[in-house]
Amino acid sequence: MAIIMDGNNRWARARGLSGVRGHRAGVETVRAVIQRAAERDVQTLSLFAFSSENWKRPAAEVNALMELFLMALKREVKSSMSVMFASLLLANSAAFPTRFKSIFSVLKR
Repeated sequence: MAIIMDGNNRWARARGLSGVRGHRAGVETVRAVIQRAAERDVQTLSLFAFSSENWKRPAAEVNALMELFLMALKREVKSSMSVMFASLLLANSAAFPTRFKSIFSVLKR
């Protein structure tokens, strides 16, 4: 099973909300899907959440996305759902801010 996160900004704008609100809603939706996948014994779940194109967005939006991403990863590591993260593969993890290194290290174990 694979999830491609796309359309969070469009979803938010259609509702008169900020793009960041759309991304937050997307995180909660993905969290619910991951939970359902675990309940249904899905063995492999891939999530594509941040492409190289996203780095070209305005700096404020990228910073907000990084904070949201980091918060979500930390929350999942602390939750019982962390067992679903057998492996975290990043095409270019070096591009992420330094504060991500410890969480990536935990998830890769």
